Amino acid sequence: MLRGGQFFNQLFEAQSGRGFLWLPVFVAIGVSVYFSLKVEPPILLAVLFLLGAGSALKHFWRDVRFHWVLVYLFMIALGFGSAKFRAHMVYTPILEKKVQPVELEGRVSFIERVDNGQRIILSDIHANKIDEALFPKKVRIKFRRVQDGVQVGHRIKLLAGLAPPSPPVMPYGFDFQRHMYFSSIGASGFAYGDAQIIEGQANWSISGFRDDVNARIYDALDAVPIASIAAALMTGQRGAIDEADAAAMRDSGLAHMLAISGLHIGLVSGLVFFILRFALSLIQPIALYYPIKKYAAIGGIVAACFYMLIAGASVPTQRATIMCVLVFTAIVFDRFSISMRLVSFAALCVLLIAPESLLGVSFQMSFAAVASLIAFYEYTRSWWVAQHRKGGVLRRAILYLLGICATSVVATLSTAPFALYHFQTLGWYSVISNLLAMPILSFWVMPSALLSYLAMPFGLESYTLWLMGQGIDAILAIAHHIANLKGAVLHVKQWPLAVLLCFSCALICMLLLNGYARAVSAFFIFAGVVSIYLSQTAFMYVSGNGAKLAAYYDEDHHDFTISSAKAERFVRQNWQRSLGYSSDYRSRTWPKEGAQDNVVCAEQGCRISHRGYVVDYLYNISALAESCEQVDLVILQAAVSGYPKACRNVPVYDLFKSYREGALALYLRDGRLNMVMSEDVRGMRLWSARYQKAQSVD
Repeated sequence: MLRGGQFFNQLFEAQSGRGFLWLPVFVAIGVSVYFSLKVEPPILLAVLFLLGAGSALKHFWRDVRFHWVLVYLFMIALGFGSAKFRAHMVYTPILEKKVQPVELEGRVSFIERVDNGQRIILSDIHANKIDEALFPKKVRIKFRRVQDGVQVGHRIKLLAGLAPPSPPVMPYGFDFQRHMYFSSIGASGFAYGDAQIIEGQANWSISGFRDDVNARIYDALDAVPIASIAAALMTGQRGAIDEADAAAMRDSGLAHMLAISGLHIGLVSGLVFFILRFALSLIQPIALYYPIKKYAAIGGIVAACFYMLIAGASVPTQRATIMCVLVFTAIVFDRFSISMRLVSFAALCVLLIAPESLLGVSFQMSFAAVASLIAFYEYTRSWWVAQHRKGGVLRRAILYLLGICATSVVATLSTAPFALYHFQTLGWYSVISNLLAMPILSFWVMPSALLSYLAMPFGLESYTLWLMGQGIDAILAIAHHIANLKGAVLHVKQWPLAVLLCFSCALICMLLLNGYARAVSAFFIFAGVVSIYLSQTAFMYVSGNGAKLAAYYDEDHHDFTISSAKAERFVRQNWQRSLGYSSDYRSRTWPKEGAQDNVVCAEQGCRISHRGYVVDYLYNISALAESCEQVDLVILQAAVSGYPKACRNVPVYDLFKSYREGALALYLRDGRLNMVMSEDVRGMRLWSARYQKAQSVD
């Protein structure tokens, strides 16, 4: 029996050689520290942190006792510094308030089809009546219909209504304003009428080529829903996908097919690799005297990079391309290619290039799935190899199907915490849907997509795209059928961030630790489950756009009611999803007059009673003084310049506060009414319109 000291020595010895795998984890910690701050740290702090960690690492480099500790400290500093540098590098002014109409002139840098229209991103912009120094680098404009003749590179003129990108619709919700900021987009809006081309020369660019590919797809495929998915698979543009189709793909566990990632990059580059190798093997002099496998690997690298550029170089695409390039490079240099080190290196590259990607669901789910699959197949490799060597055609076919099932189960389990945190949903039948749809995607849809790329220079793409469309139609049929099965989708309430951190730590420890040390994962899983149990749900939400919409959630009866069925549809849908309701749930509205459960309404507003606390939601200021004498909080759809005496001890969330402090959520914590506002949660950061306004005033 081992003594305590011997046990821990063996525990640490088991981790030998795995130090590199932890580098991206500590870079991620540094990035997380930067984004979790409530105030924007000075650049000097990031520089001093990085220099201090670097100096300590250099001074104690040869001391084995501190070697890895200082390396990891330096990685934290590097992550913090890269996030700070990136945030300043992409800086763009955020439009302060709504402006409409405004005459814009700008250069088209991106075009995407959405619904029946188009979404265009403009750069190099001139706007009348607006100071150009305070105007965003880029704006995103939606057109009601496709703009004929407008191409990437054209300079256009239009009349548009603009607004700042939406801040979080609820505290702890997704920060769309931050997402747009890191794309250098500081305003979005809609066009009044069509655009006028004032400079028609479009220089060749990847964006222009992508737009041309999209145009050919929509010309060749009459069915818009199928064409939109074909465009998503070939160019990465998913804006035009029908909402019902997207929901069916998500609920059936097939949504990963719509986002170009390792699956698609691997299929395309793998197809090119095997086709080139087969073609070269048919030429006897080349096959006998030249390393055709290495030549095919170079072809695979070119195909992966080309596909990444055409697909828009999103985070999953970057990660997949880096890994594919490294895999094929290993083939060129006769090295073993796929390993956990490869995943760590890819994660390190992505985090240093685009640190903000750590906060995105695509980064989290992509790396969780890939790392888990590599760990699983490394552990079971000997069994798969043995079975494959023994088998004939039938056994290998069974092994292929078994591999799809195993891959689906491992990927689903590893990404489930992230899907539940970000989307509050999880498809129960994803194994079945992937078993049916994956062969269609692998052997029908993606080969047809590759043939379509090759056929486009000759104008023959209509035939291959039609073939691709038939495969997409089959996948959609599977998705809709599985999604409509009873109990196909699990819906949960929004988890607190602590739950995601616990499950992330559990997964990381399970994948990167060796031996008995993996048991640490059980502690984090237990902590995550306890955090879910202890988490509280807000009983009332109020929108940050002038308090136009309010909602009451009665947890005892699982009932969700809203003040208006017409106002703020997007906000309402996000609230419902965060509370675990499906997208087709129809919430009840508060009565115009009279009582409905805990909500009583009259001409001037509504009164909500919840476990001994009373909140008034008023339409105008006339009833404010009376309300303040009777309630614990007043929410007002008007601005208050001077509070009545009766309101001195009662908080009033008025029009000004809703615009300034953002969306409001009410909790009961420790028997007290607790107000949480979205702007207080995210703080004064570079991507906050409130922060930029404060800086301009100073």
